[in-house]
Amino acid sequence: MENYRLYIDETGDHRYKQLDKLESRYLGLTGVLINKEYYNETVPQTLESLKKKFFKYDPDKPPILVRSEIVYRKHAFGVFVNAELNKKWESAILELLKALKAQIFTVVIDKKSHIESFPLQTFDAYVYSLAVLLWRVRGYLNVHKWQADIVAE
Repeated sequence: MENYRLYIDETGDHRYKQLDKLESRYLGLTGVLINKEYYNETVPQTLESLKKKFFKYDPDKPPILVRSEIVYRKHAFGVFVNAELNKKWESAILELLKALKAQIFTVVIDKKSHIESFPLQTFDAYVYSLAVLLWRVRGYLNVHKWQADIVAE
């Protein structure tokens, strides 16, 4: 039996507030299912070398890839104000993702539509999305007769 891990992270906000604002309306949960041995042998080294190539790199405080900081070019990602460097980064990170031997599962909830459709039965958006994500991953694992542990951010 192969040994897998599911890494889970979210983007967006689980609260049902300011739903007319695009940045508040959606919540996305993504799970990356990957073989632990493959991950340990490949991913950390590849990702760190990519960070070293694009950012000032301090091994005691390496840059952590945070979507909002990348999008708004905060902290280490301020280098992306340089359009040419940003284009090279985007190309490099996409190549890394294309080469990654992993299954990716994503659940996105439109909280505005959800609360309008089910005002009395609305579940916590994060809990609901997590349940859907895990249901899908469980089905995939069952088909392949694999097991996985879970690491949530």
